[in-house]
Amino acid sequence: MISHTLTLAIVITFGTAMFTTSAVRRRSGGLDRFLVTDRSVGTWIGAMSVASTWIWAPALFIAAQKAYQQGLPGLM
Repeated sequence: MISHTLTLAIVITFGTAMFTTSAVRRRSGGLDRFLVTDRSVGTWIGAMSVASTWIWAPALFIAAQKAYQQGLPGLM
């Protein structure tokens, strides 16, 4: 079983990597390009992005609930 210290280290490492990546990308292309992709997202890509967000948000909530109620086997 993975220890709590290792789990915390993995989460902190992942968070730091994501923060660093976003900070570097934001500075390299300007704020508008980072936040709204220079307003060049087409209808199809935008629709798929919204759809995936609406589908995966409840999936994450249910996964967290199952893991809380039943432990790791409930999550799987």
